[in-house]
Amino acid sequence: MKNKISKAFGVCILVMCTPFFSMAAHITGGDFTVRHIEGNTFEATLTLYRDCASGGANFDQVVEITVFDAFTNEHLNALDFVFNGFETVVPELGNSCFTPDVCLEIGIYQTQFELPDNPNGYYLSKERCCRNNLSLNLNGTDLGFVFTVDVPDPALQNSTPVFGDYPSEAYLCVNGENIMDFGATDVDGDSLVYSFTEPYNGESSFFDPNPAVATSKPYSTIFWAAGFSTDNQVG
Repeated sequence: MKNKISKAFGVCILVMCTPFFSMAAHITGGDFTVRHIEGNTFEATLTLYRDCASGGANFDQVVEITVFDAFTNEHLNALDFVFNGFETVVPELGNSCFTPDVCLEIGIYQTQFELPDNPNGYYLSKERCCRNNLSLNLNGTDLGFVFTVDVPDPALQNSTPVFGDYPSEAYLCVNGENIMDFGATDVDGDSLVYSFTEPYNGESSFFDPNPAVATSKPYSTIFWAAGFSTDNQVG
């Protein structure tokens, strides 16, 4: 019987938007998943979201993903993820209080690779600048993302959970009740654990928006703007 592993999500999946979303530039969120194929072969997918009007976040043809030992944080390998194109999506967001004009471009990077058995497990990371500078709850500008995903010992032949489509409830109105569906599916039948985390910043910035090699854990985090915190992210 396959071991069951509880999983906590530390990767930024979607970024809350504001009424200024349609004017945004740069990356607005992302997702990182790994699927077991057979033996020690896996397929990983990095998804990046950007605004259709973005002028500062290119979809690079190839991005380099750094592989680390999950216990020692040793840099073990680098993987080239190939750009598979992007899809333009105009999600039906909002409710009676406001209906935003939002257009997203969803870029997909993917590759297959092999990892030797390792009781420590691995994690894959990519750093990319920049976040939406119009985010009112974060302190600073030209702030980067860290997209990271854990891979347990390949001997367990484990796949990560997969979220569904971009949620139609992703636009929040002040003083209104908002219910958001963050349901995910897991082909291994593992239990899923959700938690809020500090936004990862890493080393990417306006001066080095697309570092070839990601830094290892623990990642630096972004400071909240005055009045916001991990427990009060949107006010």
